[in-house]
Amino acid sequence: MMGLSVCSLDVPVMKSTSGILALTADETAQYTSHACIACGGCVDVCPMRLMPGTLSLQIENERFDLAEAWRAADCIECGCCAYTCPAHRPLVQHLRRAKAEILAKRRAQAAGKKSECGTRKVED
Repeated sequence: MMGLSVCSLDVPVMKSTSGILALTADETAQYTSHACIACGGCVDVCPMRLMPGTLSLQIENERFDLAEAWRAADCIECGCCAYTCPAHRPLVQHLRRAKAEILAKRRAQAAGKKSECGTRKVED
């Protein structure tokens, strides 16, 4: 459940690759994502006790500040929420995006603090 689907043989196999599953088009399920029905199934199965459905809606609306406040960065990307979602929402992909945005924001803030420290004047 934790893997990524790839549509090209150009994706490299690396040392960290733990397995490969090759399926034909007939063997893969093709689902269309629908609006969240607020069933709460994703919350019930989340091992980190997050609210993946609510987080996903905030991330879709690019409200990364709320996603960060609601601990989106704590997601371990296990895929349990997406597996149980009857609306077939791409919850893990949304949380991955939020984590990347949060990390980029933190790095930018850290870079800003470093540059502030480097530009201070020392007065006698």
